[in-house]
Amino acid sequence: MIERQLNREVKHSLCIRVNCNYFPDIRISMKFRPFAYALSLLATPAPAANLSLSSTIDGDSYFADPVLTGSFSQINLGTGLPGDIDGAYNLADLGKSNPRLFGSGVDVFPTESAFGVGSLTYSDPLGIGSETVPIDSVDLTQISSDISVVGLGLITQVTGDFAFGDLDASDTLSFQDGKLSGLDLTLDAAFQVDIGGEIVSWDGLLKFSDDSFSLQIDDTEVVPNPFFNPGNPNSPQFLQAPLTFDFEGQLDAFVPEPSSILLSAFATCLMLLRRKR
Repeated sequence: MIERQLNREVKHSLCIRVNCNYFPDIRISMKFRPFAYALSLLATPAPAANLSLSSTIDGDSYFADPVLTGSFSQINLGTGLPGDIDGAYNLADLGKSNPRLFGSGVDVFPTESAFGVGSLTYSDPLGIGSETVPIDSVDLTQISSDISVVGLGLITQVTGDFAFGDLDASDTLSFQDGKLSGLDLTLDAAFQVDIGGEIVSWDGLLKFSDDSFSLQIDDTEVVPNPFFNPGNPNSPQFLQAPLTFDFEGQLDAFVPEPSSILLSAFATCLMLLRRKR
């Protein structure tokens, strides 16, 4: 029905332009049917597409807890194999080649530099010229496995999780002739823990700029002193507790698998037109 209506509208508008009378003619209808088919595709919603945010993180990326444990964990420490001991090391040895390990150690980065991160969705572009499309949704739940919240909990004795803010109009993807050419995604990021029923949040930013990945949290919050001793006047009940997450890397699959539905349709239309001529 949509196609018939479009055919009638195309024929009618053509006849007006050349100042002719309108007569039903099956040959004219067949001649302009490819255009009607293309227009009907444009009238339908663009199919949703998915972009993986899996990234390769720099080996010197690290997490640091200066006050509660005085330790840090770094991706390229240990053997470099999945399951190795990459935390917790003496923070005084940050940047040294052989840092001192506290206790038996913890596996904080189970997949080492291979972060799954998550994925985002967007509406497929038309594939013509320069286009910018908004990001429709983003799923970042994988980060809690990339940076093991269980591992962090073993170090700090308080298990937390990551939280991220909402998308806004500035979070977009850019395309040139249907090929991904740019990514701009910035979200509020936080590492949150529940201490005595109160959520404590260390805040920062998660950012993707084209093919680069960055998770930066460098914040200080007031937390109960786990070693508080009421009988010791030098033992404060609360502590100023800084936490640092310093992670940078590169997006693995910057170019998603293209959706060729619209491109194939237009190519078919052009071929039919050439045959009719």
